[in-house]
Amino acid sequence: MSNETELEAALAALGFVAIRPETLSIGDQVAVFAAARVIVGAHGSRMANIGFAAPGCIIVEIMPSGFYGPWIERLAAVLGHAYVGIDVLSGTSVVETNAHGGKRMRADWAYAVDVPAMVSAVKAALALA
Repeated sequence: MSNETELEAALAALGFVAIRPETLSIGDQVAVFAAARVIVGAHGSRMANIGFAAPGCIIVEIMPSGFYGPWIERLAAVLGHAYVGIDVLSGTSVVETNAHGGKRMRADWAYAVDVPAMVSAVKAALALA
């Protein structure tokens, strides 16, 4: 996400705290996610930490186009969380195919979110709490 810092600042104004799970010990990840009332994050492996959140936690997943994978939505349902998915158009193809048909992520791929729209969506999600 090319404008992640801008989104983090906008969400900080709502009381959110940005964390980087990969910089935390497992114990600290468990503690942080267990204490969360609302979790906002981009689709990816970091979102697996919702498994540590208490039932009823609101999960807001940012889903860039080309990455459809309902595993976070399904995990949230199994765990008793409220789930809000926000689709973001990335503008370019995420995957490239080589001459032999092999596929891989494009090294130059990035996307940006509409920060005011994201803030509005998160505020709507907060109303669920």
